[in-house]
Amino acid sequence: KSVNRFSPKLNIYFDASNNVTLYAKAGQGFHSNFIQAVMSKDSAANQAIPKSTGFDVGSNFKVNKKILCNIALWWTQSEAEYKFVSDDGSFENIGGTRKYGVDFSAKLQFTGYLWADVNVNYANGNLMDAPNEENLIPLHPRWNSTAGFTLKLPNSITGSLRYRYMGKRPAVEDGSVYSESYFIADAVIRYTKPKYEFGFSAENIFNTQ
Repeated sequence: KSVNRFSPKLNIYFDASNNVTLYAKAGQGFHSNFIQAVMSKDSAANQAIPKSTGFDVGSNFKVNKKILCNIALWWTQSEAEYKFVSDDGSFENIGGTRKYGVDFSAKLQFTGYLWADVNVNYANGNLMDAPNEENLIPLHPRWNSTAGFTLKLPNSITGSLRYRYMGKRPAVEDGSVYSESYFIADAVIRYTKPKYEFGFSAENIFNTQ
């Protein structure tokens, strides 16, 4: 069985100055987690491919020669959202969703060997066909963030200290149960040569549960 869908895309970029680029993007496609339902051979695989429509506007800009930033506002609407059902390993279609949010990222070059980066993301999403008191998307977080420092020395030594954060998220549609937020930090140091590499890593150094 094969299924086809026409998915138009449009990207527009405008260089407002040497340091600022503005852009707008729009398009249609299929919802990204639908492939999981297909591969699982679940009954959802026999349904038509759910359409997803979205757009985002944003800017890439330099604060100075050492700081590069990006900010984007986005919106997306999907005809189907699939939730993994752990009891039997299937995927349940819980209906169409509408999501919007803002993403921000920055990279700061301290020296030729040391730089830092940060990403902060906010997303709000709801089930379109459910009542207001039962329209939360299960396990859909509002806040996410990653950041860290990276060191790369000319003597083939590299190191990094990074974190990832995920905010609390509803476990069920009515919000009666929430999964707690978490903050995990990792540290890595490596010595790399063309024919070999060795290193050490410390994962979850703050022992987050």
